[in-house]
Amino acid sequence: MKKSLVAVSFLLCLVSIAVTPVRAATMIFSDGFPTTNHSVFNAGPTIGNFSVSSGCVDLYPPSSFGLTGTRSVDLDGSCWRTGTITSTEAISLSPDFLYTLTFDYSSNNNTYAFVHRAEVILGSVLDATVTGQTNFSKTFSENFTVTDVSNFHLIFKELGLSDQEGVVVGGIKISSTPLTSVPEPATWALILSGIGAAAIMRRRRA
Repeated sequence: MKKSLVAVSFLLCLVSIAVTPVRAATMIFSDGFPTTNHSVFNAGPTIGNFSVSSGCVDLYPPSSFGLTGTRSVDLDGSCWRTGTITSTEAISLSPDFLYTLTFDYSSNNNTYAFVHRAEVILGSVLDATVTGQTNFSKTFSENFTVTDVSNFHLIFKELGLSDQEGVVVGGIKISSTPLTSVPEPATWALILSGIGAAAIMRRRRA
């Protein structure tokens, strides 16, 4: 009888493991900044998956201003007008997922002593402000969900007066993770076989 109970417990453990699948995150958006030398962009053109919606910005190659290995944009470009970049396409969001926005940021503050801040906006679900520190990379990461199916543009906006040196952002990504998981057919088969084995053992003990 003890052996039967041990076997039943083991089968139920297998079933519980099978019912809890790994929920892997999927990247649904990235900045797509092109590899280039220092370039200045006024309002209008696209930079990867963003467009310059106001002012101007500077695009820098990987490893600029402490952002190791990632291409980046200085939101206060060389034209003395603080810049704003907006995702070229609206990002589709669903209540069935947990989303995570991450990006690296620092500051191009080589000449002036101003504090550089930027606002990050994603529709009505996210509105945050970051403060850059010269040549010192930080990582922003925030989770969020939506209550209805939504389509929002991601916006990065330099705040304050222009001094041609602003917050530098790069490595911009949004990932999604399912909030619930439905077992696959193989998992259901394992569940049913475990329940069936447990029922047979109970009948034998009776």
